[in-house]
Amino acid sequence: MIISVNSCKTTCRVSVDGIMLPQFVIEQSGLRPTIDRVEIGYLPHIKCVLISNRIEGSERSFLISYLNIRCNTGGKINCLSFCKNTLNHVIELPKREIVPMLINGGKWRLALILEQTNNINITEYLQQHDISGTWIL
Repeated sequence: MIISVNSCKTTCRVSVDGIMLPQFVIEQSGLRPTIDRVEIGYLPHIKCVLISNRIEGSERSFLISYLNIRCNTGGKINCLSFCKNTLNHVIELPKREIVPMLINGGKWRLALILEQTNNINITEYLQQHDISGTWIL
């Protein structure tokens, strides 16, 4: 996969503070900062974070805030405990230039592959778990 010069507009970041989504990804996903709440899932076999479609009032949900509060653009999911206590133990954070997959239908809306694995076809693995979509480039 080739990352373009404009990758900051289409790629995501994950740090111990949370998940950052640029404005383009927010627009493509239909998620609304300061309004929508999402759930976070994790597939350890392929080191993939899943972000749900917007949900109503779940204890396990996270509010999406603006990534840039001055301009009200982008999105940030403040999931410090998940990133610090789960992800930080299996991968080195921060991760940058993560190309998101926009998921078609079902519970999940976005998939973020944190590390490429040589022995697993990621697209095939996701399809086996009823998760299919298109990469946002």
